[in-house]
Amino acid sequence: MKNIFKILSVTAFMLVIAFAMTACHHDDPDPIPDVQPIPPTPLTGTVTVTNAVTINVGEESMKLTADASGLNGSSSYYSYRWIRDGAEISGARSSTYDVTPDDYGKALRVKVTSSVNSGEQFGDFTVPSPTKLVLTLKWNSAAEKKDTGIIIERENGGNWKGAQTSGNLTTTGSTITLTSWQETKFKMRTTYTFAGIKYYFKKDNDSGSELFDFTTGAKTYTLTNKFATAVLYDLFATE
Repeated sequence: MKNIFKILSVTAFMLVIAFAMTACHHDDPDPIPDVQPIPPTPLTGTVTVTNAVTINVGEESMKLTADASGLNGSSSYYSYRWIRDGAEISGARSSTYDVTPDDYGKALRVKVTSSVNSGEQFGDFTVPSPTKLVLTLKWNSAAEKKDTGIIIERENGGNWKGAQTSGNLTTTGSTITLTSWQETKFKMRTTYTFAGIKYYFKKDNDSGSELFDFTTGAKTYTLTNKFATAVLYDLFATE
């Protein structure tokens, strides 16, 4: 009888060991799945570059603006890089860019990226070279008042920076270089005034226009005038 109890005890013990070993090797019925990160949304759409020319103290400047409203992201997260000849322009990292002479005639590109979107988008703009006119002015030997300089004005009478002879004009002439993106005409007048009156030249004769054509290239004008009792008259310019 004792032997039977011993056999039963040993059998029970072996069953417990077997059950424990089985439990230890059983796979977890509910494993935690691997969580994959959600990739960022690609930046898509279009970037448009616009330009505006302004005049400050007679000097023209051109500003480019990258309009990124056509992209699918938020402008709060955008970054900008302006590029010339395949290389980033130093310090040009905003949505606007002030054109320099190094950019004339060049195709510029602005790169827009986002801190929350993947990829990048580009906008392109070719900077036009301003019209450049080399103007040579000289007095006709018959001009009665030569002790005055010459000022070049814009069509609307506005100042044109640097467009003035240094000192009085001579019969041998002075050269003025004019550049502009928007002007098509110019005026010429003397630095001499009387009682607030400004004296403008006309083309060729008294029936000519006070407006002269502003085109790329070089032009030479011979100027004449008459002078009496502090007043100038018959101011003509012949090309």
